Amino acid sequence: MLKLLPHQERVLKENPRKALLVHEMRTGKSIIGAKWIDMRSGNTYIICLKGNKKEWERYGTKAKVITKEEFKKMDIKNPTAIVVDEAHHFGSPVFLRKRSQLSEKLYKLVKEYPDCDVLLLT
Repeated sequence: MLKLLPHQERVLKENPRKALLVHEMRTGKSIIGAKWIDMRSGNTYIICLKGNKKEWERYGTKAKVITKEEFKKMDIKNPTAIVVDEAHHFGSPVFLRKRSQLSEKLYKLVKEYPDCDVLLLT
């Protein structure tokens, strides 16, 4: 079991239902995400980059770990909680008039299931 640092403990103690966690690289965002998702029950997901999937799976979380490419193709129903790792990849370019495919899909999912807890990590 990993020992949490004070800044990690604070996030988990506050236990927000919807949050954007912005920390520098290598500060333990993934550890916070894994612990946060395991504080929830039901149909939980972690969406990450393909290169980070094995790292997330090593945490042994009960959530289904999927890549952003898998997320694009999946039809997720009744999610209770979602962690989005590297959430900045879900944004849309500033000068486009419409959302990217990833941001549109995530937006629709959260809008369809407003009771779904969401933690965005970047």
